[in-house]
Amino acid sequence: MFNMGIYRQPTSIMEGLLTMFEPLRLLSRPYPALSIQKKDSGYSVAAEVPGFSAREIEVFEQGGYLIIKGFSEEKPESEMEHNERVIRRTFERRLRLPNGSTVNEEDVVLKNGILTINISVTEPERKVLTVTEEKE
Repeated sequence: MFNMGIYRQPTSIMEGLLTMFEPLRLLSRPYPALSIQKKDSGYSVAAEVPGFSAREIEVFEQGGYLIIKGFSEEKPESEMEHNERVIRRTFERRLRLPNGSTVNEEDVVLKNGILTINISVTEPERKVLTVTEEKE
């Protein structure tokens, strides 16, 4: 049915198709890779964005999400450095922000291809309401 070479034979046509398209699944992984760490005062997000400059990256809050966008500036081939000739792509990642979170401009830093975003989270004040009982 399917010639899979050194791989095991699939038990169904569907399994054979899924096995054939496995390399495509690996290509569709979210870019850039993110590392999210819990800190005392919130979270730290690190994104691997090698080859992007600070002016090619946008970070903003919108509708309860932190949005990270990257785009390549168009340059003539003659002006590119050797390492800039590598295929570069645009990206957009969205992260749901927790309630009470803030991101300030000084909390967004790009250094050596790693974009670091510190998200401060403050616990919202808890307001206790008094329950009144109505008598009939």
